[in-house]
Amino acid sequence: MTGAKMAHGTLYALMFAVPIVGWLMLSTAGHQVELGVVTILALIEKNEASKEILTKVHELLAFRFMGLLTIHVAADLKHHFVDRDRTLVLQPGLSALLAVEGFILPEGG
Repeated sequence: MTGAKMAHGTLYALMFAVPIVGWLMLSTAGHQVELGVVTILALIEKNEASKEILTKVHELLAFRFMGLLTIHVAADLKHHFVDRDRTLVLQPGLSALLAVEGFILPEGG
């Protein structure tokens, strides 16, 4: 497994884990999660000891997610500007966004 695949898998796992742990953290603090007009009920009962642990876990996971995302973006930019390959422009949805004159490299490098 390549580093990129491991990073992608970890990014996806953290995209799910951070909000779920946050929801648990808010539940143990006695709060409900509000998403616009929808209120999501607490998952577990209020518990100060669990709240402290979940707060630390949520913080740790969130910082790991931000760090990994920063490294991921830096690697994409390195591929584009240093290696001069098409890794960045081949990412889904970015081709149209990056179709600014001179930004996307021509086929073949």
